[in-house]
Amino acid sequence: MLRYGKMTTRTIGLFGALLGVVACVVPAATAVDHIATIEHSQTITRILQQSDLSFADEETVVSLGWLACSADGQKVALIVSTCGVLSDDPACWHLYVMNADGTGLVDLTSKLPDSGLGGLRYAQMNYNGSKLFFVSPLFGTNHSYYVCDVATGGTCNVAVANVINSDFRKPYTLNDAGTRLWFKHDDQTDGECDTVGLYRADVGGAPVQVMGLDDLPGTCNVNNLKFLGASDAGRVLMQWQPDNSCSHCQSMYIAGDTAPTKRPNEDITYVWENQDLPHRVISADGSAALYCRNRITGTGTFYDLQLVNLNTGAASTVVDRNTSVQTLSRDGAFCRFNATGNSYSLLEIATSAVHDTLVSLTNLAVPSGTSLITDITDDNQRWFTANGEQYAKVHRIDMNPGEDGYAQAPQVTQIAFGSPVILNDDVMRVLTKVTVSDAQGLADIDAVYVMSLGDYGREVAEWYGFFRTPLGFGGDSSAGTAVDDGTDGDFAAGDGVFTCNTMRTRSSSEFYAHYTDMPIEVPIRVIVKDKSDNYTMVDTRLAVTNDDTNLVPAIIVDPQFHDFGNVAIGSSATKTITVTNGGTRELAITNIALAGSDAFTLDLDGGTRPAAGSQVTIYGSDSRTMIVTFQPTGTDPVTATLTVESNASTSPTEATYRGTGTTDAGDTGDGTGENGTGGDGTGGDGTGGGGTGGDGTGGGGTGGGLAPVAAAPCPFASTTLVSMAIVGLLLTGRGRRKSR
Repeated sequence: MLRYGKMTTRTIGLFGALLGVVACVVPAATAVDHIATIEHSQTITRILQQSDLSFADEETVVSLGWLACSADGQKVALIVSTCGVLSDDPACWHLYVMNADGTGLVDLTSKLPDSGLGGLRYAQMNYNGSKLFFVSPLFGTNHSYYVCDVATGGTCNVAVANVINSDFRKPYTLNDAGTRLWFKHDDQTDGECDTVGLYRADVGGAPVQVMGLDDLPGTCNVNNLKFLGASDAGRVLMQWQPDNSCSHCQSMYIAGDTAPTKRPNEDITYVWENQDLPHRVISADGSAALYCRNRITGTGTFYDLQLVNLNTGAASTVVDRNTSVQTLSRDGAFCRFNATGNSYSLLEIATSAVHDTLVSLTNLAVPSGTSLITDITDDNQRWFTANGEQYAKVHRIDMNPGEDGYAQAPQVTQIAFGSPVILNDDVMRVLTKVTVSDAQGLADIDAVYVMSLGDYGREVAEWYGFFRTPLGFGGDSSAGTAVDDGTDGDFAAGDGVFTCNTMRTRSSSEFYAHYTDMPIEVPIRVIVKDKSDNYTMVDTRLAVTNDDTNLVPAIIVDPQFHDFGNVAIGSSATKTITVTNGGTRELAITNIALAGSDAFTLDLDGGTRPAAGSQVTIYGSDSRTMIVTFQPTGTDPVTATLTVESNASTSPTEATYRGTGTTDAGDTGDGTGENGTGGDGTGGDGTGGGGTGGDGTGGGGTGGGLAPVAAAPCPFASTTLVSMAIVGLLLTGRGRRKSR
């Protein structure tokens, strides 16, 4: 709003007002955020910490010996030791069950039979978590399987007694109802091979043989039979080596419903290199199984992960990297695995789509030392993980989090880039904006990280390949930190929009040597960590190009015109000026200068994101601020021009600022060239009415004050504003007749 004082002796003031009102600067275009498509999100929610355990405090050294969940994902069990996971002292062991969100924690330790048990291991739950099974003791060939009835209060009893099995690779498995178990056993009744083999037993019943060693080819050696698991219907999966002298004759067999049959039909030097397979490797219906076979190359031995059709014996490779810790989903559609570049990743077998879980977090001080993982839940969307060393902490992983998954973990509601593409020149940077919320409030957000995928030791995005991270942040870092503190491209501190302005391509990456057909999309991952130890991962993409034809900076100076109105001599008024890059290439400002009346001064360190100098680089969608101060020394209207020189095509860019000094109390008032509220002026013979800027209309005034003139949109400048100025002149005339 433009506002002037009395004009009884200076008609030029009216013409100046008319010129100021009629003059209209076309608003500059605003910066454009390019909204990214979120392709995948997952949450890692802490559901238990050591302080939740009834027996432990911060000084207690606690190790988690085992972790299990029900197939429906509603219950979680954990075995805890205060003497280390290798101790057999019953006083050291504790058994807990809780809900999937960490509520309803129940200590079953007092329910254990025989005044407590030592060396608890290999916990498993039936489908709905109503029963919890485990093995004790940990060592020795003679042990028993126990069951706790969780649904009725946790009473624990022997499920199968005195099983003789020195192989703890996969000691047992159970059906959905939790009424029957399968396991390897030697009843030693006659010392013959026909008493050694695979057995089943109903809970509380005696073992019944499913298959003896004499049903398999080769010598009788119980140590050469490795039990791998069984389907819910009793199809048993095992590993067998018929002859100790044979270096290339290990195989995987199925048995139970038919005579032992080799699946697939091959002999190799080793099946299942990993000596500890605690999880499911056969589908619930027994039609498919994971098969880890060795592949010998000139650089070493690698273990490919294959999926075997147990009905036909056909096998297909699903992971061609060195793999370990495999788990198959109950329906055979997903598997979880570890491999170089992938940590506890979930693979959709039909599409080969991989989503990593933990490896991206290893350098960000989040669950470190993770060693315990449960089976995948029946919906293929959840499992649980725990740190097994030094302290007790359990997290729930939701691969497709909805309302339940986001209940505690942070939520990423939007990812936006300052440019739709990034130029492959190691120089151009793209501003990344991540909008975040948290159930505990924004103050609970601890850190936001931005990274590209594909580095060694970090997830390999399946839609590309296995090459060094294609993007760098800052120096040569493979991850950048986003901030919400008004710096590094952040517009307003505390608004939940975290920004990172250091992302660029990296010449040291092998990615661009393999992918020369530009533009090509690079996978981007955002990780949000809150102070409550919850995490969210969100994946999207950003295109990389070699063509800079359409990558140009665009400078926006806001406001391009500002009228300080009437300011008393000896006083001052300020205005924050924002320079924004509305283009897709970095805006290089080479000079910023303010020229004109000495009543105007420029502070390059002003505002929330100060330019801090006359030479500055601004990346796409980012901005810098400065402050213009008007401190009049005379009563004549004065102006100053801000000139910004840059690499934009419109350079130099100018903005004009104006103000008038006054000594008369009746002339005192403030005014602006944009939408705003006009000040009230007190005239010598009367009071001028207050006026509202922007779209408002100034009120009429009598006496010394001039009625305010509201700023109006540019299309009406030639009619509406001129008419309003003339009305102001008439009002001024009335005022003159009453003045002295």
